[in-house]
Amino acid sequence: MVPLPLIIRELRVTSRKPAIYNERLGWGLTAVFLLAFFSWNFPGQIANGRYLLSGAHFWLAGIIFLVAPIGAADAISREKREGTLGLLLLTGLSPTEIVLGKLAVHFLRLIYISLIVLPFLALPMIIGGVTLQDFLVSFVFIIFLIAVGLTAGLIASSIFVSFGAALFWAMFFSLFLTVAISASAVNAAFELFPTGISALMNTATQIFIGPILMLFPVLIRQVFGTLIFTAAWPFIFVGGGLLLLSILLLSFAVWFCSRRVRRHAQFAGETKRQAAFRKKFLTPVLWSSTYRRWITRKLEKNPLIWLEYRTPWARAARWAMILVIILIETLLLVTLPGREDFLTTHFLFLAFLVTFLTFKSSSSFQNEKESGAFELLLVTPLTEQKLVTGRLRAVASYYALTVILLGTLGLFGFSWSQPNLYHENDLSPAVNFLSLTASLISVPITGLYFALRSRTFLNALIWTGATAVLIPICLCFAFNGLVWMQARHSPTAMAIQMRLREVWWPVLLAVISYHLLLAAFCLRATITLLRKREFGQTASNPSQPPATKSRLFIPAQAAKTIA
Repeated sequence: MVPLPLIIRELRVTSRKPAIYNERLGWGLTAVFLLAFFSWNFPGQIANGRYLLSGAHFWLAGIIFLVAPIGAADAISREKREGTLGLLLLTGLSPTEIVLGKLAVHFLRLIYISLIVLPFLALPMIIGGVTLQDFLVSFVFIIFLIAVGLTAGLIASSIFVSFGAALFWAMFFSLFLTVAISASAVNAAFELFPTGISALMNTATQIFIGPILMLFPVLIRQVFGTLIFTAAWPFIFVGGGLLLLSILLLSFAVWFCSRRVRRHAQFAGETKRQAAFRKKFLTPVLWSSTYRRWITRKLEKNPLIWLEYRTPWARAARWAMILVIILIETLLLVTLPGREDFLTTHFLFLAFLVTFLTFKSSSSFQNEKESGAFELLLVTPLTEQKLVTGRLRAVASYYALTVILLGTLGLFGFSWSQPNLYHENDLSPAVNFLSLTASLISVPITGLYFALRSRTFLNALIWTGATAVLIPICLCFAFNGLVWMQARHSPTAMAIQMRLREVWWPVLLAVISYHLLLAAFCLRATITLLRKREFGQTASNPSQPPATKSRLFIPAQAAKTIA
């Protein structure tokens, strides 16, 4: 039942990737840096082993929450894209054995990452203050996070073929399962073992106390042990329940993915159920001729708009976003909460839209690069500048109505909502909101550049999210932190801090300038890449040999001659 040949094959493929060794080195250096930062800034707490164990657990839980679904999201979808899933089924391996092999490989990979923390776990034992129960609670929660991440990644990988879609839904499934299951387990423990804090719990506490307990189990037991659970039985109940649910989740993932592999031995487009659903719900019935004329006019103006509207699922997703925006904005305008609550809701909307746009932009021309159709686009009568601007215009046309509705209804509700009392005049929310709004312009251009530059979708996603979304916000936080730290000793820093409480336009202008300069640089660099015919080659295309800097089959001079 254990597919050893498949496990050996996957481990050999993984061992030949330099990124795996760089990743382990990066996680180790990050752990050393966090330990040094903790010991330097909190010298009193470093003498307590429980604080150190809680910090190591928080670091490992965060890493596993990210790595587990990301690694498993391409386990089965990569085999479908490369056409090797049918070859695996031609061997003596059953679909269940194939899924078990994938699961075992990614589980071993997470165990390797967990072994990095072993030297740091020896320090709490030497310092003292921890018990065997603390280690067991931390171990159970780590196993649960591994099971949830692998379950979400495998299920998403078996459903979707594109790595971008599989990665997005793997992260969403992992977050949803972690919050739902942990909150349910902790609330069940509160019901069976009532405490004094149970009467003080509201809806938000009932939802988020489970994930918080996942991140800081040892610290919560030390600080709030007398208020939450006075005995060890509730922790035993929660830990045993999470272990049982981890086994059930992995069993369900194996069963579900094996069915999907058995049904889709080779990828052949949409299934019969998907085709029936498309014909029944996604095919226009009324005014179909008007709809065809509308699509024809849009294609005549910009042929590359076909990349966004080519499937009925993409068109349905666009209208689904618009309907969700209208529904929630209507509820907000009817209830009309306070101004800060209104802005918080729109900030979450904007963050979700920017995240979705980052995933979409990082996969620009991904399918065309994998199938070889991108070379055909380059020999059409379209210059490199028209190719880039046409792609960006297609993205703008797809998201324009959603952004206009969100901005218009948001400004209307903001003008009618009442300001909250005792509001502190803070620059950070304004910078975050403005930076995310400017990311709607810089993310599509930056994503297009890194999608052509990078060999894999994950690299393009990381670089796009880091440069166009995270870096300006992190720079603002770092600047505020440095000014706040130096304000105690330097009169100049104190003057800057007091000035920023009244005048915001220099910081906001710097944020807008960063996004505009980034967009201009990436736009020019993208056109240069296309003119030189040099860009990162997708690793999932087996028909072309791997290279450090790949060139297309058609030289630039020949392409210009054909055009």
